Amino acid sequence: MDVVRLLTTEIVDNAMWHAAPGPLWLDVEAEPDHVAVGVTDAGGGEVRLAPDNHWPETGHGLRLVDALSARWGVEPAAEPPGKRVWFEMAWQDAREVAVPRPRRWEERRHAHHPPAPADEQHV
Repeated sequence: MDVVRLLTTEIVDNAMWHAAPGPLWLDVEAEPDHVAVGVTDAGGGEVRLAPDNHWPETGHGLRLVDALSARWGVEPAAEPPGKRVWFEMAWQDAREVAVPRPRRWEERRHAHHPPAPADEQHV
């Protein structure tokens, strides 16, 4: 998956999950040397990175944006209320990246705690 699509998916997903109900606006500025993508929503609220030791199922999207983009930020929407979350990156950095398939809960749980042998399982 290319980085621009991955990061766009992350900021759109965040807006869908965390913003107030209402429309979203996606803007893309493609220049010869870089691309800028923004998502504006009608919700207020704070946008922040999850702590480094944050390992639940969700909460890693902005960490990806922070790690893979040249810069990113949050600004008030042009027409309040709301906010715009955006990122920028050079086209040369928008290369393909391997994104591992998320493992299901059972696979993750068994990676740390293998299931008991069949003769020891409780039914």
